[in-house]
Amino acid sequence: VETLVDDSRYHYETGRLIDQEARCSREAWAHSIGLSSGHLVTALSEIQAVQAREQARIGAPEGVGSST
Repeated sequence: VETLVDDSRYHYETGRLIDQEARCSREAWAHSIGLSSGHLVTALSEIQAVQAREQARIGAPEGVGSST
């Protein structure tokens, strides 16, 4: 019976560690997705700024030649 009690504690601890690892993995994944989205928004803003500067430089109306 003592062995079963010891095993029960080890099973509980193993389950707790697996749950903790899964939670940390989900948080890391969510954080990385958030960072990726932020980088995409920043890159798009920079591209639009470059397009606007180029259009102003050549005198084209804004939106001409833009695929967005």
